[in-house]
Amino acid sequence: DYAAYLSILIQGEPLAREMLERSTRKHGPDSPVALRAKNWLAEAMWAQGQFHAAAEMCRAVLDTSLERCGECHVVRTEGMLILAVALTSLGEDREAADLHLRRITCLRERHAENPIALLSSLRESLPFLERAGRATEGESIARELMAALRSFGGGHDDVLFGCELYLARFASMQDRIEEAETMFQSLRPRSEQAGPLTHARGRLFYSGQLLRRGRFEDAEEELTNAVELTGDVRTGTHFSHPDDVILGFIALYEAWDKADKAEEYRSLRLEVVGPRTQ
Repeated sequence: DYAAYLSILIQGEPLAREMLERSTRKHGPDSPVALRAKNWLAEAMWAQGQFHAAAEMCRAVLDTSLERCGECHVVRTEGMLILAVALTSLGEDREAADLHLRRITCLRERHAENPIALLSSLRESLPFLERAGRATEGESIARELMAALRSFGGGHDDVLFGCELYLARFASMQDRIEEAETMFQSLRPRSEQAGPLTHARGRLFYSGQLLRRGRFEDAEEELTNAVELTGDVRTGTHFSHPDDVILGFIALYEAWDKADKAEEYRSLRLEVVGPRTQ
């Protein structure tokens, strides 16, 4: 639940501030423990719609920590992730995707130490790469993640299915329309058996495929079904991108020459991402 997730982050703000104050007093403002507290405080700021402030704090952490900690310290990989989320909320999708790729590079260096962290980073990067239009890189990462999970054996069916949805989406984004159509059709029966958010994401992605084929009414129906599954168009299908279904409607109505409807959803999107406070 997206609202519950935000609530937990917001409730953690006093603890982050206390940790920052105590660690700064004992170890100094540039100590790793103080920098981690800044990351967590930035995350709480993001949850409250303070996107600029959150991004600036994460940038400060990354600027301060490089010389002392090195590129791939956990302080920095955490900061990259939180900064990426803040930047996406500000519409800076290209840099957000770049940060995820940097984070993956770092975690590859520590793969033997913590392979689960690497796999998690691969999974977390997919919505950011999709959002930024980085379909080629996204497809490569999805395939890598699927291969790794299959090597571990069973128990990862939900994640594997999510990767397959992204593969179909990335193929469609690269105008491999017929290939994508075959993939989507094979996934639809399984999508209906998945959880509501995964099912909604499948509907959202297929709406984009239908849009590329000029089937506007069918694309609108898919988006409407996605809303029914999430329960609210303002929820979205992923915690870091709660406006993804809304953006699907905007893209549809722009292509369909329905400017008034597109503007309606642009206004609605502002309710989701909140005020972009400085």
